[in-house]
Amino acid sequence: MGYESHQPDNGQSHVSVHADDSTSLVGSTLGDLVAEGASFWLKTIGAAVATPVVVAVMAIRGSRRGGAMLPKDPSVIAAILCGCAVVGACLGGLLSLKDVVQTRLGEGKPVAFPFKMLFGFGIWSLLLVWFPGIILLTAIISISTI
Repeated sequence: MGYESHQPDNGQSHVSVHADDSTSLVGSTLGDLVAEGASFWLKTIGAAVATPVVVAVMAIRGSRRGGAMLPKDPSVIAAILCGCAVVGACLGGLLSLKDVVQTRLGEGKPVAFPFKMLFGFGIWSLLLVWFPGIILLTAIISISTI
């Protein structure tokens, strides 16, 4: 990001922001995400490990209580657990991205519009973006599998 400070003749200060060729708002936000270092990787890998563990424990507990039967084929179980790991890693990455967006907004740095909509308005982001998105995605998946 390039910042230029201008001092007009009337004594008021004006700051203009322009994107350099090498960066953009999205790129700078994602750059801050990766620059977060160990915290980003800890959240992402931790979520990737924790999610399949939780799913496996819940599935075993459910099968012992007489609930749904577990698949007998080990490759199906492995595929399900790998899918859970991918979903968990994505959730951990989103959690880290939310932290970066909140930090950038708190410091008054610019944030790309999609990231601001997803993470920048607290409960309003949840009510106006995440919930409708989840409902729409669920409806699309339900309709496509009928």
